[in-house]
Amino acid sequence: WDKPQVVRADELVLAADVVDDDEGTFPLGTGECELCSREMPLTFHHLVPKETHPRWLGKALPPGLEGVDGAAPTRDFFNSHGASLCRPCHSTVHGLAPNALLATTFNTIEKLRQDPCLAGWAAFAGRLKSR
Repeated sequence: WDKPQVVRADELVLAADVVDDDEGTFPLGTGECELCSREMPLTFHHLVPKETHPRWLGKALPPGLEGVDGAAPTRDFFNSHGASLCRPCHSTVHGLAPNALLATTFNTIEKLRQDPCLAGWAAFAGRLKSR
């Protein structure tokens, strides 16, 4: 981020105006974020990103998911294997690595919590006031 980003005024979109994959809603309601522990509106984070599902469906599980209860390379498992995260933590996780790496390296909440960058973020975010 050392380089300024130049954008025409007509191309500028405020973060608050962006519709995420939850279509602007928080289907999980308000609760405690599994990463920063703040009480906030929650979003569902697919621990195996949807973009990578075709790579694994019906073939094999991503590395490290063999011991997870009910783990199988099925659509139901991949769509339900996730974490309840607040929007700031959800965005931070997706900024950490590409989806392919999230699917193979950061596919459990424990692995996310153990990453030094995310642990630092979670500690910082946990001290912030919830909105």
